[in-house]
Amino acid sequence: MKRLVVALALAFLPLAAFAQVDRDVLLTSDGTLFTVESLFATPDAKVSSTRYLTLTVQNGSDSKSEIVPASSNGGAHVEPSLAYDAETKTLFLFWEAARAGALATDLAFTWYRDGKWGNLTTLDGADWDLRSNLRIALTRKTQTMAYDGTASTIPEITIHAVWWETGRTSSWARYAMITFDHGDAIVDAVENLSDFVGKPAAATLLDTPSKRELLAHPAIFEASNHETVDVVFGDPRTDKLHRVTLRPVDQGLKIRIPIGRSRELPTPTVNIVADTQVSAMNASNGSDDMAYYFATTDSVKYMLYKDGKWTGLRTIALNEKLSSDAAVGALQRLLRSE
Repeated sequence: MKRLVVALALAFLPLAAFAQVDRDVLLTSDGTLFTVESLFATPDAKVSSTRYLTLTVQNGSDSKSEIVPASSNGGAHVEPSLAYDAETKTLFLFWEAARAGALATDLAFTWYRDGKWGNLTTLDGADWDLRSNLRIALTRKTQTMAYDGTASTIPEITIHAVWWETGRTSSWARYAMITFDHGDAIVDAVENLSDFVGKPAAATLLDTPSKRELLAHPAIFEASNHETVDVVFGDPRTDKLHRVTLRPVDQGLKIRIPIGRSRELPTPTVNIVADTQVSAMNASNGSDDMAYYFATTDSVKYMLYKDGKWTGLRTIALNEKLSSDAAVGALQRLLRSE
């Protein structure tokens, strides 16, 4: 009976998540704007899914929208996240595909280039668990070791995905590494992010896991040299934030593994209460400086991490002359100018 009650409770969680505006937007250096959005199905959509994804490609005044094919054949498709490789002009799409009335989910991955879609790749199927706050980023180089121990890099696209997972008794941050090779996607690793920071000392474990909202929104940043990504994630067992630098490493025979270097960040002194996606942006000076932010109906709220300290929660009020996008742009300029 207890298992049934927990399962029913989890069944209602995705329904609440699905009710929100659910999209991701990406602007490329050549001026192309990609928007992916999760929509409720209507008879006009002619899909068998209860919720499906659309992709809109806009360049100047030209705009074209289409249904993501892999999202049209049943289930509910939500939490889309985009990344882009400028050299190959390839768009990558990562999302959650729910089935069995949202009691079971897969994580789904595909790519788009020159009007054509790649094959669907699924990973980390789960029953009962809810996945949320999906994010992806790319590296374009993989470290390889010669027989004499000399390290070098080879050109290779690797997709790094992070998300928050809520199970029957606990919640935690997860990570996947996907190699993209000539149009084929190979899932190299799926792990708990906490594995990269080691087992916490018994004295640091809380009697009751933290319910701090910020911990449940992992962030991921691409390095300017395209060799590593940085992931910031929380651990409810200790109420701590961690930042891990991840690099794909070639061990030969097409075996790729992620190697991580971690450090602990101070936990913000204020908690946030957000009913929407909490996003993050990184400083451009190579430091760990960053910002978390989210929008409400009349403001953008944010907190900065600089010089090893978090600010309190600050507010940018919105009005007819200041949109949410403009406020986020101002925050980005602030972070990169300090």
